[in-house]
Amino acid sequence: MTEVKMKQVFDVYSVSIKGHAGYADIGKDIVCSACSILIYSLDKYLSDMEQQDKVIVLEATADNGNVNIVFEIKDTNVLYGINAIKGGFELLAENYSEYVKIF
Repeated sequence: MTEVKMKQVFDVYSVSIKGHAGYADIGKDIVCSACSILIYSLDKYLSDMEQQDKVIVLEATADNGNVNIVFEIKDTNVLYGINAIKGGFELLAENYSEYVKIF
């Protein structure tokens, strides 16, 4: 199961992803692929927003498929993109609840 944890404390947000979805074998797992593209999209979005001085990425680590990203929002308009990606994870958790859980 893939566990997605999203937290907010004031203007600081954290997103962590752990585990393999287990929907299918590694390399053929569409649920895991969907989680991966969402986290890659978040990483790219935050990188772009950091270049525009709208966020500060405090931590970004990836190890063995586990990802942890911590960032501070400097412009609340950035939340539109963050919430779109969060919505993608919520859809996965709704449609593949045996394989993706949001905390």
